[in-house]
Amino acid sequence: MKDEVRYAVGLDSTVDRLMEHAREQGRREALVEIHKPPNTKVIDTIYVGMSEDKNGYNGIVATVIEGFGGAPMVTASEKVLALFKAQASMVAKEFGTRVVIYRFARAEIEYDTDKPRG
Repeated sequence: MKDEVRYAVGLDSTVDRLMEHAREQGRREALVEIHKPPNTKVIDTIYVGMSEDKNGYNGIVATVIEGFGGAPMVTASEKVLALFKAQASMVAKEFGTRVVIYRFARAEIEYDTDKPRG
């Protein structure tokens, strides 16, 4: 229960900020805010923060980083990776779980909106 309360506090503050922003824009509701900056490079590698249990099972970790808001720990940026490393340590300590940052390299396309595969 203690862990759930910590998580809820972080989640509530993020939702409150989104709702405040929506009200400033004249909207009544905002559950999701999407930011799509222009593409600036080819991404060949991404980093993903995952929890790992004693059976070796994984889950993607989400965290709140000041200036970025709440999001899954997935990035292609070396700068953001440095922030994730600090956050991974904090999450591991606070929740008593192992957190590993995996690096994934470009491989095979799973889905392409220009060429749907069934």
